[in-house]
This record gives sequence, structure tokens and C-alpha cells, in this order.
Amino acid sequence: MKNLIILIMTTTLLHAGTVWATAPPATKQVPEYIHAGFAAYRSSGYAAGVKRWLEGSPYVNATQLASNCQYLKNIERLYGKYQGYTVLMVKQTISSNFVYAEIRYTSQSIYVGFTSLQRDGKWVLARLRFDRQQRLGAAAPPL
Repeated sequence: MKNLIILIMTTTLLHAGTVWATAPPATKQVPEYIHAGFAAYRSSGYAAGVKRWLEGSPYVNATQLASNCQYLKNIERLYGKYQGYTVLMVKQTISSNFVYAEIRYTSQSIYVGFTSLQRDGKWVLARLRFDRQQRLGAAAPPL
């Protein structure tokens, strides 16, 4: 009887180990609204990009939209035309996602952090933070 219990436990643990070993690893992904916002920024300007980032967010309001648009308007005046973006870091849990990206302009870059939460099965913006200096993510290669 004792041997039967040991055999059942061993078989169960071996099977569980196989299931754990073959389970796909959790992937950290950039939420689609972030890519869509940068695409809107490139094609239609900063206001369209900010509007797309805030779309569906429970935190969206006219004040937040206006202040983020004004910030990017001033950045474009100082640093030139928007050139593109690079994702530097993605951190994800079951309920939150954080993406840190470099936004490149003609003469200089700024950095942005997108904190996202799950809402109705998709990621939406919870917090948007701009930095003029890189604070997170992989260091840029030396020039």
C-alpha cells in the first residue's frame, strides 16, 4: 500500500513537472494603443497621438488631454519634428503593464512612461509620464 502511494505521488509530480516545463512563458507585450498612438502622432500630429493614447482610459478628461498636448507642442518647438520612437523597457504583471520609450525628435529625445491597466479585457492608459532625461530602460550605446 505504501509503495502504491509513493508510485502515485511520483507519477503525479512527474506529470505536473512536464506540464510546467511545456507551458509557454508569459510574454511582455507593448499594448496596441501605444503603437496606435505613435502611428497617429506620425500621421496626424501630437494631438492625435495623445487622443489615441487616452482613448478608453477611465482617467481621460479634457484637462489631461490639453496638458499633454501642450507639453508635446512645446517639445516640438524646442526639439524639432517628431522622428519616431523606441521601446526601451516593458514590465508586466497580471493586472498592470509598464512601457518606457524614447521619443525621438530632430535635435533631441524625450522619454515617456505608459502605465496601463486591464479594462474590459484590453490594456488602457492609467498614467502617462514624460521625462526630458532617460530615467529607466537600457542605456543607449555610446556614440
